[in-house]
Amino acid sequence: MGKIFNKQNKDTVWLQHDPRLCQRPIIIMKYSEKINIRKGKEEDIASVFRLVEELAVHHNHDTDYIDNTPVQMKRDAFGAAPYFHFIVAEEEGNIVGATIYYFTYSTWKGKSLYLEDLIITRSHRGKGIGKLLMQALAEEAVAHDVRKMKWQVAEDNVSAIGFYDKIAADLDPEWINCELSHTQLKAMSTAEKELVPA
Repeated sequence: MGKIFNKQNKDTVWLQHDPRLCQRPIIIMKYSEKINIRKGKEEDIASVFRLVEELAVHHNHDTDYIDNTPVQMKRDAFGAAPYFHFIVAEEEGNIVGATIYYFTYSTWKGKSLYLEDLIITRSHRGKGIGKLLMQALAEEAVAHDVRKMKWQVAEDNVSAIGFYDKIAADLDPEWINCELSHTQLKAMSTAEKELVPA
């Protein structure tokens, strides 16, 4: 394990290696005595899932809307081939925020990072924790030499849009989101395969 000094935060940034991520460095940061930003661990999944439920409620969904479970999340994050990774914000041993992300690929740019969720518990919003998590994610992206980071934000999430505007993110209104549900995928996978007649 090595360490570097982070001049901006006047603290130590520790670099560790995770064999699941092609032996590239993973960044763990302690920004202050009150808020600790670090890589997520298996024992954090239950707390992170509670944040996911809180996010669903924030978007006017009942928690029953969520098909995922803590057990599935743990399997997907810590299996032989992880589907996602996460960084948490911790205050006095309690997780008050998290960012969930995974690596993707852009045919135009190359290696990319997709931010699935940035969640701060309601009582801790507006305190700068979101920016700390985004900075941690930016350092993670640079460590993995990705060419861009991408995410989505709901049109009615005015506070989040304002935050992303403050960090100078490019907000692109021209692309349309596309999605197929599990049911639709099953139907498509079993449909008759044929070319459209000329």
